[in-house]
Amino acid sequence: MRSGIRTNIGTFSDSVQEHLRTSGYSQKQLADALSLHPKVLSRKLNGSGNARLTYLEIQRVIMTLANWHAITTLEEALHLLELAEV
Repeated sequence: MRSGIRTNIGTFSDSVQEHLRTSGYSQKQLADALSLHPKVLSRKLNGSGNARLTYLEIQRVIMTLANWHAITTLEEALHLLELAEV
């Protein structure tokens, strides 16, 4: 069983959602890019039940946002890492 990272869920999730919105991508597209079912990603982003993002998933979220130019600076990436508390 992989252990999940306990994140500042609301803030990290809100920030990811904002980056997706402003770049024209959807949470479903992010889930597809991460090879996760959209409902699983939703649970992990919202911290529902025992669903937690792993360190690797957090890294992949940030890398995907960067590849999509949803984030374009190192500061934005570092800010997301800070919000994820990793």
